[in-house]
Amino acid sequence: MIRSLHLVSGLFRNALILTLGLLAFSASSKAQTVDAFDTGWYDSTNSHTPSNINYIVGYSSGTFKRNFAAFQIPTFSGPLISASIRYFNASVSNGGFDGYNGSGESTFEVFGLDGINIPLLLGGGLGFSDLAPSGGYLGSTTVSPVSNGTWVTVDLSSLDALNLIMAHEGDSLAFGGSLASESSRLYGFSHVNYQAPQLVLVQGQLPPVTPVPEPSTYGLMGAAGLFGLAALRRRLRRKAA
Repeated sequence: MIRSLHLVSGLFRNALILTLGLLAFSASSKAQTVDAFDTGWYDSTNSHTPSNINYIVGYSSGTFKRNFAAFQIPTFSGPLISASIRYFNASVSNGGFDGYNGSGESTFEVFGLDGINIPLLLGGGLGFSDLAPSGGYLGSTTVSPVSNGTWVTVDLSSLDALNLIMAHEGDSLAFGGSLASESSRLYGFSHVNYQAPQLVLVQGQLPPVTPVPEPSTYGLMGAAGLFGLAALRRRLRRKAA
């Protein structure tokens, strides 16, 4: 019987250690989607129409265009562990012009517009080069005609991107977009059946802290266990006598 008690005690101890380990290292996550509050484009002549929410990029109507999307960054209840930005690439035919029109594939790049004056950006006071600043590159993805009628997603989980987003917590932040190929265009007619670009933020949620007994507590527990086993042994001896 004593052997059985030792076995049960060992199993309980191992289970307790495993449970405490899982609680200490596990964490849940919470995703939050934020819609852009304004979008638009600047072309290579620095032209921008504030009332036009079309976020086309690439070559169109004789000029090359870059887009922007402005977001209100929320406050965070936990660490930001991943992020992505996505744009809906509609497939709207109009004289052969659609969401993506180009030969083969191209690369859509996203830039962080840190330190930029948002009202100036929205009002037409900036320029084409401001939407792809040197050192502002955050991520990219490959696009093609297969991208038509789908959401185009760019991962923003690099340390630079996460730090930029966290630095603008509770404030506004804009992202610029550019297409690598000068003979293609993307997000054409995005103002038709408009769907705002989205910023998807994933926050880590730390588990509740489980108190760990002090070493002295373990000693008391061990002494109590030994006292109980000794008492049980004396009872067994009396019955045997």
